[in-house]
Amino acid sequence: MQQRICTKDEIEQLHLFCNKHFVKYADVREELVDHLASAIEEQWETDKNIHFKDALQNCYNQFGVMGFHKIVSKKKEAVRKYHINLQKKYLLHFIKVPQIFATILIAVALFYAIPDNSYLFNWCIGGFIAIAMIFIFTMINYYSKRWKKIFTNSTILILKDVHFLFLLFALLTFMMINFITSLDKTVTIQLWEKVLVTFSVLINSISILFVFYFLPKHAEEMVIKQYPQLVK
Repeated sequence: MQQRICTKDEIEQLHLFCNKHFVKYADVREELVDHLASAIEEQWETDKNIHFKDALQNCYNQFGVMGFHKIVSKKKEAVRKYHINLQKKYLLHFIKVPQIFATILIAVALFYAIPDNSYLFNWCIGGFIAIAMIFIFTMINYYSKRWKKIFTNSTILILKDVHFLFLLFALLTFMMINFITSLDKTVTIQLWEKVLVTFSVLINSISILFVFYFLPKHAEEMVIKQYPQLVK
């Protein structure tokens, strides 16, 4: 006897059911719908006459009083772990002899490029701020438009998490800029100020590349690979 499986219309009902129970992220909803469909089909193996809605309610009851909250929380935790692993991968990329050597050279060049004159110093910092802000807002705009274009639903947990990091890091960048510009530059720039600015600019540049290039690129690839049904 042929096994009964969920129809396309029933799958759509599962999506509506998850949405009704506040599962707003498309990637989480896809996994949950797949889980519910499998659980319903398992019930049909025992009793093929059980109504779809009754089978669905049986599945939902198994989640307890918290409903889908627990599974959404687990997914959020998985996304956080994914980002941490990406950070480790990114850092390991720099902990290699060629990259370390190149970073030291850039740091030394940057240190000596920073002028002692406070007027020229302000212009250099202003130039870095302008380049950083243009790059940040260009990447935010680029990925916002791109994800709306290639995905059927832009409410995807891992992409929303990337958007949050975009805004958070932009805020941290503004705070760093505010700190640097608050330094007393009425006289000749001190050695410790040059070291601080060199370190800040270097770390900020590496972090900007991670948050606004490396992270969204890999997050997008992950969504396309794991959830092809969300791609237009």
